[in-house]
Amino acid sequence: MRAVLFLLLMVVSLPAADLAFVQETVSLTPTAGADSVTARFAFSNAGTGPLTITALEASCGCTTVDLEKRLYQPGEKGEIMVTFDLTGLSGAQDKTVQVHHDRGAMILLHFKVVLPEAPTVTPTFLTWKVGEAASAQESVITMAAGVNERAVEVTTSSPDVAGTLARRADGNWTLTVTPVSTASATNVMLKITTDLGHTLRVFASVSP
Repeated sequence: MRAVLFLLLMVVSLPAADLAFVQETVSLTPTAGADSVTARFAFSNAGTGPLTITALEASCGCTTVDLEKRLYQPGEKGEIMVTFDLTGLSGAQDKTVQVHHDRGAMILLHFKVVLPEAPTVTPTFLTWKVGEAASAQESVITMAAGVNERAVEVTTSSPDVAGTLARRADGNWTLTVTPVSTASATNVMLKITTDLGHTLRVFASVSP
């Protein structure tokens, strides 16, 4: 019983953390087409002595962390800026930053971002046989519900195959793919880009 009371007294008497954040979780919804988004985590030294932030560790390479300085006097305020690269990402994202300092335990910051879902393309593989008619085939690019997104460009890895884009009445897109010739075997990748920075790929093959 005495041991339990002693442990309770220890827990009650633990000092509050000297590094105090206004909020440890920030949630943002970026504007359509944004390449990156930045969250700001304001903090202060709530202790009675100088505080040094010794390390900042982001959970992934797509996140960069900036801090003006490392040493903060009692009562002094600061700000950690976390920038998240949105390239090629979609859906809900939750990134973290570990903040290590010399006046208490590590603090884990959360940076939550909700991105539009990426479009999809079907089918992703189009095939012809050597010697058959070089007729056009189509893939349908379906945009995420509620997202105003346009397919703006199609490029090919070889001039052996041509691709064109056309908007459909339902707001989705059609990719029309036509081989220049089916006289010999070839494999070509077509890359579709959208105005919100998404990239889709379709593969065209003329096989023996």
